[in-house]
Amino acid sequence: MTLRRLCIIFLLFFIQISRLLAQSYSVNWTRDASIWGVSALHYAVNKQWENRVPIEGNYWRTVGIDKWAPTELRKPYAWASDNTKTACFASFAAMGFFLPTQDRIQYWQLGAQNVLIAGNITQSIKLTARRARPFNQPGYPYDHRDQFYSFISGHSSTTAAAATTAILAMRSQPDLKKAANVIAIGSGALALSTATLRVAAGKHYPTDILAGMALGVGVAVLNQAIHERF
Repeated sequence: MTLRRLCIIFLLFFIQISRLLAQSYSVNWTRDASIWGVSALHYAVNKQWENRVPIEGNYWRTVGIDKWAPTELRKPYAWASDNTKTACFASFAAMGFFLPTQDRIQYWQLGAQNVLIAGNITQSIKLTARRARPFNQPGYPYDHRDQFYSFISGHSSTTAAAATTAILAMRSQPDLKKAANVIAIGSGALALSTATLRVAAGKHYPTDILAGMALGVGVAVLNQAIHERF
């Protein structure tokens, strides 16, 4: 499928979602359709880019805190990080049910935008850096391009984006039930756990997860500011 067709499909899909939301809720259709459209275009560009990236990766010099990363693949930790990631997203979604009805859909949409934007930027950086994962030492058998997607951590960036969205919503609604606060803070704890487990699994270096978390938080804060201003 060509890049042009991918872009058209994603644009039509996300624009239709924004229209449906705008019919029932106080959503700024122009703003959100623009964000979804640009995100869809970015995603399509990344998918095309992946097919053109050289198979070989880059072995960066390991210094400082990156020496803490194990150089073998630990699948139980990788499995655990996938589950804490899912739990983080579930906590983010659950937080929405404690918000006023008129704010609920916008909250979910904002979080989805944040995760998609953070994921898109993460993938672009991965494709540019092509850093070998800690377990993928020289001589390790190659079986997937993902072995060179260490910098930055996608698990860390997307969970940080979701958790930050939940925490910002908690701070903006001081009258929420205590359970909502626990869920929002819990999503942050799950995001930190996910990042830590990615290092323990030999999937990422500490600098990968720190950069990922910074990106996720930054995207969520910036997109929140955009929604408050426009």
